[in-house]
Amino acid sequence: ELLKKVMVKDSYDETIQIYALSVALKDKNFHSVLKQYGSSEEINRQVEEAVRKKLQNASPKNISDLATQALGKSRAIVRYKEDGKKKQLYTSVHAKEWKIDYMAGRQID
Repeated sequence: ELLKKVMVKDSYDETIQIYALSVALKDKNFHSVLKQYGSSEEINRQVEEAVRKKLQNASPKNISDLATQALGKSRAIVRYKEDGKKKQLYTSVHAKEWKIDYMAGRQID
């Protein structure tokens, strides 16, 4: 539920499907459910539950060196280290709230 609040819908759906794919590679029955993601609320709940279980069983991450860089008034990059590896997220303002938005990294003409 937290991911839904901090991400725009397209970025959320992409993230869920990536995590769910790793579950589907081990479970052929789940693979057929994943193919239907987005078709109904029940299917979405099943996929989200599988991802939730996967994430709960994952080891905790160590986040450090958090920094932001503005990309104008409504976009920014958040750079950090996750377990010592450099990472970054793009964010943008949606309805007066900052959210993770993978598309915010694209160049605006």
